[in-house]
Amino acid sequence: MANLETSYLGLKLKSPIIAGSSGLSLKIENLVEMEKNGAGAIVLKSLFEEQIRFEYAKQMSDATNLGYPEADDYIRQYTEHNELDKYLKLIADAKKAVSVPIIASVNCYSDSDWVKFAEKLEKAGADAIELNIYHLPSDERINADAIEEQYAAIIDHVTANTNIPVAVKPSSYFTDLAHFVVKLSW
Repeated sequence: MANLETSYLGLKLKSPIIAGSSGLSLKIENLVEMEKNGAGAIVLKSLFEEQIRFEYAKQMSDATNLGYPEADDYIRQYTEHNELDKYLKLIADAKKAVSVPIIASVNCYSDSDWVKFAEKLEKAGADAIELNIYHLPSDERINADAIEEQYAAIIDHVTANTNIPVAVKPSSYFTDLAHFVVKLSW
């Protein structure tokens, strides 16, 4: 058989096939099958910032309706930790089950918590992080430069606080994507 070894993000891969983020990458048995079928790396299903915030809002609504408005901080932290802990366990279990690099994937639109999340992803064993930054440019008060600065801040904060490679998947809503990508690479 031909040697298909390559590298991606500085990671040595047995093959150039990278199993992308999907619902299939939520189960360890699927990860094992992906590796058996030639995947050189696996990107786990994304952890979504808005998913965590939605769960928090839902829990807060229930608590407020029951007459516990002071529960805000507790519920926010519980929801955040619960969702993140499930993802960290997935990373740790994946690292035990397969020998190919495991790439954690996060969808975010702010840098508020992603720095500490990225540090935890690294500690859990992720070989790299895929940042899916999404900002829908629908606010007429925010110009393109401000959006680009927000992307740069997220990337700078994550890369400054982790030692693993970071891949960035920007949204398609850019007026000059080529220029922006070059600017980020600097």
